[in-house]
Amino acid sequence: MPRVTTPNQIPSFQAVRPGCDDAGPAANRSIFIKVKGFFRKGHAVSPSQKASPPTQTVFVDTGRFKTVRDNTSMLSAQYLSSCSALAVLSGWNGSTYESRTLMHLNGGSLPYGLIDQDVPELLAELKGSLAGGGKVIWVGGGDAQTDFQLALSLKQEKGGLHPLRDLLETPGICTVIAGSSGIDVKPDGTFKLAPVGRGELTERDVQQMRQFM
Repeated sequence: MPRVTTPNQIPSFQAVRPGCDDAGPAANRSIFIKVKGFFRKGHAVSPSQKASPPTQTVFVDTGRFKTVRDNTSMLSAQYLSSCSALAVLSGWNGSTYESRTLMHLNGGSLPYGLIDQDVPELLAELKGSLAGGGKVIWVGGGDAQTDFQLALSLKQEKGGLHPLRDLLETPGICTVIAGSSGIDVKPDGTFKLAPVGRGELTERDVQQMRQFM
């Protein structure tokens, strides 16, 4: 079972398995994530609420992003090397996230990551969609997945702000940080990483990454 990194703020959190969207062995299981001394309730999917298998795959090319709002499409970003992928999922309805956005950021860059789209502006819009909770997945590509490289990407600055880091620190969400050459994101928030890469960061991995942030 994959480990999900669950922060209120990335530099200080405690992760609890299973992750935000895993049903676990019991139906209608409630998952509580301990963050900074309090508990918040995560999403759990009961067997009767499981989403239908994805019927189509929406591929996201380098420098592009896609948003889907159905309950069947799977988003996919592949061939990540120096690039990074960012998935933002919101609007949990009990079985799927009603709005799902996946970016394939060129070089993992804020100023040059997307073609004809201001990345910080899009991040601000997506952050607003997470007011009711959600899930964020950050994936550093094969050449962008070391602790130093991940931290360098997340702490990019624009106008005195850190849009990527701020997005991942949104209160009440589930956050995953990983290194891989590709990712597929299903409507229910589960995902599959390509086999090339370090995989999901554990709590200890994230703590080690902190030294570069």
